[in-house]
Amino acid sequence: MLGLKVIVPLIVGSVLAVGASAGLVWSQTQAPSKNPADAQILTYGDQG
Repeated sequence: MLGLKVIVPLIVGSVLAVGASAGLVWSQTQAPSKNPADAQILTYGDQG
């Protein structure tokens, strides 16, 4: 039974690590909701 106490946490930990890694990769590869290049950086003249 000692083997079961070692194997189960290893499997659970591995599944959680793979899930967290996959979620991180997925979130970092998604396109942004708006194009950051559309934002005006410089303002010329009186815009008010």
